[in-house]
Amino acid sequence: MTKIRRTVAGLAVLALGLTACGDSGEASEEDSTITLGVASLPIFAPVFVADEKGYFEDRGLDVELEFVQTGQDAIPLLSSGQMDALAAGFSAGVFSGLDEGLEFRIVGSMGVADGSDYAPAHLIVRDELVQDGTVSGIEDLEGLNVGVAGGEGGTGAFLTAQALQEADLSITDVNLQNVGNPDMPAAMDNGSIDAGLMSAPFSENALNDEIGQSVWYPPEGTSGTGLMYGEHFLDREEADLLFEALAQAADELQGDARYSEEYLDIVGNAIGQSGEDLQGVPLYTWYSDLRPLPDQLAAMESVWLEYGALTYDEPLDPEEYIDSSFSDAVDSE
Repeated sequence: MTKIRRTVAGLAVLALGLTACGDSGEASEEDSTITLGVASLPIFAPVFVADEKGYFEDRGLDVELEFVQTGQDAIPLLSSGQMDALAAGFSAGVFSGLDEGLEFRIVGSMGVADGSDYAPAHLIVRDELVQDGTVSGIEDLEGLNVGVAGGEGGTGAFLTAQALQEADLSITDVNLQNVGNPDMPAAMDNGSIDAGLMSAPFSENALNDEIGQSVWYPPEGTSGTGLMYGEHFLDREEADLLFEALAQAADELQGDARYSEEYLDIVGNAIGQSGEDLQGVPLYTWYSDLRPLPDQLAAMESVWLEYGALTYDEPLDPEEYIDSSFSDAVDSE
């Protein structure tokens, strides 16, 4: 199935086109197209599977996928109506956008950890520090330099904070360094960082090459990504149908099915890789109803509040930004 995919910057052209409809109240052909932003990562497999297998079309939906770099970059487009839905990672910028009045809701989750040691993310410590006894566990990370993609306001900081809590440490007890996942193994190898929260396949590379050793991986149910709807889209019938299509795809990806050749090929092709590229790479799993995870969201917000990464200093009311009605409808079927 072929879809036209534009970059986030290209959506400005779409916005201008929509304003040309006039005041007649009649929807143009462009108005009927649902714009679904998505980051180009395997963690958003339900989006790519629903697209490729025709689950959107089965429900009469014309869905156009728009690849985005980060969730916080696309949030203004989602809020302004230039994008209808967004599957992306959460960050401090997403929460700050909510506090500043941007109009969107979190309606679902995306990838969640299954709790196994074959994990899509690991907190890895430089091998030399383990070998010489400097680090024997998470409790020894205090005062060390820890690499996290996206810096203090990224999902990596939240996951690192989760690990530190197990040793009664805080995110403020380590020195966070903003290092991209592709650069993290080299930064660890040359001593620029002492540890790093790495995502696959880079975590697998660091472990297999004995650059570092894992001291932690996310427990079952951990998630830092989700599905968001613009306020303008929430009450449209298409919003329910879009969620149903994504949940159908998520339901098919349960267990080992997510590692099947068919699904790896679909995901690989969607993100510009081959299915073979994804073989041997640990993947997240997905709840079959894609339900939102209020406790996870509150925990993320708490970490970023503690680190001062947000533009406000009191927790937001989850009822003001989470809408679970879509997953509730799927779960009741």
